[in-house]
This record gives sequence, C-alpha cells and structure tokens, in this order.
Amino acid sequence: MHKAIGINLTYRCNLNCSYCYIGDYLNKNEVYKSRIDISLEDIKRRVEDFEIDTIFLTGGEPLLYPNLEELLDYLYTKNIQVNIATNGLLINEKIINIFEKYNVTLLLSIRENFYEKYVFINSLLEHNIKIKVYHLPTINSPFFLYSFFTRFPQLSELKLLYDSMEVPESRIWFSRIKKIYDALKNLKIKTFVEIGYLPKGHRISLDERKGAIDRIYMDVNGLLYNCPLMVHTIKGHEKTPEKCNASICPVLSKSSKRNDIFQCVCTFILTDISVINIFCKDKSI
Repeated sequence: MHKAIGINLTYRCNLNCSYCYIGDYLNKNEVYKSRIDISLEDIKRRVEDFEIDTIFLTGGEPLLYPNLEELLDYLYTKNIQVNIATNGLLINEKIINIFEKYNVTLLLSIRENFYEKYVFINSLLEHNIKIKVYHLPTINSPFFLYSFFTRFPQLSELKLLYDSMEVPESRIWFSRIKKIYDALKNLKIKTFVEIGYLPKGHRISLDERKGAIDRIYMDVNGLLYNCPLMVHTIKGHEKTPEKCNASICPVLSKSSKRNDIFQCVCTFILTDISVINIFCKDKSI
C-alpha cells in the first residue's frame, strides 16, 4: 500500500538545467519517440490502483502540462493533497487562482540567476499558497539564500538538494552546506538537507541499498519506478517496481568508483542542516 506517489507529468520545460535528471534525456533524439506528456487516463488508473493521499507532480515543468487544471480538479475530488515541483517562472494570476482553488502546495526550486523574477512570491503569499523552497547549493548560495529569505521573511522552510548529475566530492558538499548553515542560522529557517554521504562504517553505508526508501514514481509513459533517478536507466514496470538497487543507481554506482573518505548514500535521505554542521565540525571540514 502506497500513501504517496510521484508523477512525471511532462518532458516540456522552459529551462534546461544541467543538474536536472530530465535535462540530459531531453537533449537526445529518443525523447521524440515517446510521449511528451502523460495521459490523464494513466494518472486516474494509478490513483485507483493505489490508496493515495498525497501526490507529487514533477516534470520537466508541470505548469506546461496541457491538462493541469483538469488534473487538479480530479485530484481535488479524490481528496488528494497535491504538491507541485516548479521553477515558478511561469506563474501568473490565473495560475495563482488555480493553486488557491485546489489547495496546492508549491515545491519552489530557486536559482540565484532568477533572483529578480521572484516577485510573484508576494502574490502567492497574499493568496495563502503554501510554499516550500528547494535549492541546489553552489558557491554563491550562502549570500543568495540569505538575501532571498530576508526579502521573503514569511517563507520558513528550505530543502537543499544534492546534485545527482554532477556528484560533488563529500568535502566540497559538506563545505557548501556548512557555509549555508552559517549564513542562515539567525533567520530561523527550517532547513533540510539531502545528506549525500555518511562515514563508510555507518550502518546505512554498510547496507546494500545505502538507505534507499521504497517509493513509487511514474513517468510520462505510465510506467512505474522505485526512484525518479531510475527513469532512464531501467525499463519501468506495470505493477509495483522492484526495490532500489544501489549497483545500478546512476548516483551510487558512479560515486562508488571514486576514492572518497565517505560513502555515498541514497540521494533522498534527509536530515536537519544543524546535524550536518555538527558533523562537519567533528570531521574538521
């Protein structure tokens, strides 16, 4: 029984981010041999197959999905909580009204080069739209995030994403997280981190699945996977997919060949940023 499911609505996107697991696929000709958008029928079939109370809609950019409003209306009648992962750059008053109508939570991915475009956040807040901020750390992140949350003090939750395309070495990764912690520690932002690494002797590091969590994720063709990173690595399943296999994970299999002082673990393991800060002090990072 699965209470939550992630659905890749579309391969359409208004950006082409280097760190996006969809981006590399979009640049290959094979994308034109398959669907660009998932069908509403496939989504409805999966909602009936599983007992779901929460859905995460991803892309590409979900706001480019042609049948988004119809889908939200359907999910609303099923009393399913909807989370939309978006870069937000296509948000306008019409879309804000739709979000408000269907009680949508936004997982807003922010980048420093679009700082001046985030004025739409004020309108979202005025309409009481729930926002959780996502960000992939860079060298400029401490200054950018401090400026961002100072500009929008009503926002209080942040999730820092691990780069699954260009996997950073552990020392670089932890160093960036520590600098972000120092920048935000006085702003009272509830910050979670995709931890990325653990000591090689840690029980999760020693586990053959490296902490992978059972989940259900559906691509635009209606096929099921145990993780969004596996969409272009293995063939999907019609029924519940097999459990995650670290040996073929595009992140874990790549990083395991590197001589790092830490063991790479499942990308999706979360912890509070304060835990990372303590860990960095213990390891003199």
